Amino acid sequence: MSTDDQPEANAGGGDLQILKEFFPEVIGKLKSPFTSHEFILELAHAHQDEYVNALKRYVDGNGDPFQKLHGSISGALRRDSVSIEWLGEVDSEDIFRRPGRCAQWQKRTDSDSEESAGADQPRNP
Repeated sequence: MSTDDQPEANAGGGDLQILKEFFPEVIGKLKSPFTSHEFILELAHAHQDEYVNALKRYVDGNGDPFQKLHGSISGALRRDSVSIEWLGEVDSEDIFRRPGRCAQWQKRTDSDSEESAGADQPRNP
């Protein structure tokens, strides 16, 4: 299972909300297409204090707080972003340089974002 498929942990919810405030900034810094692993690495680097605070909330004695936090970040990215489009899963190294798979994203153009935002709106004939 990829880390993108893990449910958001309740323990880090508030800190995850803080990290989500930086998503648009981080997306803006990355070249398109980009992977969830690249996104997480840039987020962690650009906002180290907030990242470490969120990571601490995922320490529960069961090991692998990084994977839990990163799964929550990836899930939030998939659920909440209107500025990117999910392209599928790709092979990628995680922040520990371990091989794995994660989501790949493409930035939407302004017209793509407007279409996506209006997708739920009824169209006039």
